[in-house]
Amino acid sequence: MKFIENIKINLKDIPEVGALRNFSITGDTGASFLLIVCDADGKYYDFTTNTFSVGHTPQKVLKRTIQGSAFNGQILFPSVAGEFYDIVLLADPSDNTVIKNKHAINKRINQLGNVTLEFALATTDHAANYASFPSNVTSTSSPAQSGTVTSSIDWEVENVNDNTGGFGLIINTTSSNVKKLTTDKAWYFEKSTTTAASSTSSTRIFLSSLTDIFVGMIVKSGTGLSGTPTITAIDTSNNSIEVSSAQTINSGVTLTFRVIGLVSINAALNCNISALLKISKQTLVTSTVRGAQTNDTTIELNGTRGIPGGGVATYTGAGVSNASSNTVTSVSAHATQGSMVVSLAQTLADGATLDFSTVDTNKKLVKKFTIEGNMRISQYPSSNRTIYLDLDGFIDPGASS
Repeated sequence: MKFIENIKINLKDIPEVGALRNFSITGDTGASFLLIVCDADGKYYDFTTNTFSVGHTPQKVLKRTIQGSAFNGQILFPSVAGEFYDIVLLADPSDNTVIKNKHAINKRINQLGNVTLEFALATTDHAANYASFPSNVTSTSSPAQSGTVTSSIDWEVENVNDNTGGFGLIINTTSSNVKKLTTDKAWYFEKSTTTAASSTSSTRIFLSSLTDIFVGMIVKSGTGLSGTPTITAIDTSNNSIEVSSAQTINSGVTLTFRVIGLVSINAALNCNISALLKISKQTLVTSTVRGAQTNDTTIELNGTRGIPGGGVATYTGAGVSNASSNTVTSVSAHATQGSMVVSLAQTLADGATLDFSTVDTNKKLVKKFTIEGNMRISQYPSSNRTIYLDLDGFIDPGASS
């Protein structure tokens, strides 16, 4: 009696583009076997054409005898969006061969379809302060794809050009901290779902779905929500979560959850994404004096776009006195006219150019800037996802006063 030991083949998931996998059937010299490969649709692999098709023919059963200690071969898996394959090894019933300790060996390989990963700009609290955001950046590949994919980011962020929100954008941290934020903490993944029952002064919340809900998420928003509690536990048998502080929320309320930071996103979505970004191409804020100003704290301007009030900005220029604290206290907005009230009276010539900056030297006042660099993906999530870069994490839009 002769023995077949095993079939060795790479069982890692196959990407959508397909793969050529080597196999090795080990056993005694002279041991005979039958090998059959089928897919989830009931198609069988033809070992002569290297394709899958319906029906049974002799070419779809590989009948061979081991010479030496192993038989080596290959299977060509096609380009398919989502599939699985069963590889069945049998001892040849017409020969004195058995599979050691088994009647048959069955191994399964999954093939994963492509997913699309999107990177998008977002603001939760300051939509009125931004012009239209640039398009999302997308990257499509299979979760089974090996290697690293790079997606280029080139996003121009601009202060809106109107009287409601056109008071400049303040980059509110030092350059090194902005880099840390844009490469990790300013990113988030968001998921919304509805409550399946009411909760009254309880840390348990019942949800209609737990898909993409993870421990460590914060509950960002929802009618009746108190604070931003964190998910501390998930009960899949009861479709409920435990949160860090008691809540009173009605049934049918839409709750929005967030995972914050790329490190946490990678852990939650079983992916591997990193960011190499910087802020560049900053357009600073300037204006010109409209008519001569004589010892006045109200200065008429040829446009106020990008100038914030509230004492967060100062200015320099020909004739400007900075003998004492000199800030912009309020702005009467206009695209080509308008005025500002300042804390120190000025005498300025018509047409004098004024350059504006923040009082805090660790911050930067701009009209627009560019976020540029690369997103590197070495492992895609299992399904389509959108990851957001939250501008609120490092930008404070200016206000009129």
